[in-house]
Amino acid sequence: MTGAALPAPSPRVGPSDAKQVDVERLVSADALEQLSVVAPGWDKYYLESAYKKFVLELGEMPRNADRAFHGWARKFTKGKRP
Repeated sequence: MTGAALPAPSPRVGPSDAKQVDVERLVSADALEQLSVVAPGWDKYYLESAYKKFVLELGEMPRNADRAFHGWARKFTKGKRP
């Protein structure tokens, strides 16, 4: 070999590259207020924080942010005590 340089590694492409997560738009004030109906007795700020972490790990924005938040909260709290 003549010491040819290796090509640079290609950038990793994954789900997080497809869409950027806008954390500020994940949970609206209205969705947070309605959470007491969806998950009674639960700390809405704890659920908001846990949901944001979940979506960041997922790496993409939901199509309908409020509806996705309420659905996630229902599933997350189902069968658990606050």
